[in-house]
Amino acid sequence: MSMRGVASVMICLLAAAATAHAETLMGAMCRAYNANPQLNAGRAELRAIDENVPQAQAGMRPRITGDGYLGVQRNRYITQQRDVDLNDPTLRARTKSIQNGGSVPRSA
Repeated sequence: MSMRGVASVMICLLAAAATAHAETLMGAMCRAYNANPQLNAGRAELRAIDENVPQAQAGMRPRITGDGYLGVQRNRYITQQRDVDLNDPTLRARTKSIQNGGSVPRSA
């Protein structure tokens, strides 16, 4: 082989060696961690459990309730008041839970 041929082979080998690189241990672990299907399934299961925690705790949180009345009362004299029928279906109590959105029943 001529000197030119040897030189060209050496240049090609050096160019190929320059492009090769070693992967760090941290990079290899990150790649394996992201590509492992068992770990992905475990992370998905943990996310599903974590999403249920606030719903499970909602029954233990305090509730705030309020009452109100909207109506008309006509008083001609203070001694003469109009009687209000408390069984009137238009006077209904309304409640709404703001903590759990009504999704988890509260235990007694």
